[in-house]
Amino acid sequence: MNLTTKSEYGLRALSYLRDRYNEGPINITEISANLDISKTYIEQIFSKLKKSNIVKSYRGKDGGYILSKKPSEIIVGDVIRALEGNINLTNKCEVENCEVENCASRHVFSEIDTAVSNVIDKISLDQI
Repeated sequence: MNLTTKSEYGLRALSYLRDRYNEGPINITEISANLDISKTYIEQIFSKLKKSNIVKSYRGKDGGYILSKKPSEIIVGDVIRALEGNINLTNKCEVENCEVENCASRHVFSEIDTAVSNVIDKISLDQI
């Protein structure tokens, strides 16, 4: 997995919702305009976040998106995994599929991935 703009924009959009946590649903047009991100791209991001139960959507005139939990309960690692997939920043060595016996890289890359996961799993949305 590589981190893409999905993670960056997803975290920015969630931070926007966090800042308006008690204001009710926020529509995509407002988020797009305030963050200068394509409405279509935000819709794609929020679709994944909704499937992962990070946001809820409401239809209708006053519809939009809200956080599905308190900001302190939304973990950055969960957001990134919802948008990008499993953490494997060191994809130069496919750790699980490595066929090299006693592969020196496997241990190092696995440790890096674990360290990254440990960091992003300690940060909640209210801390960014």
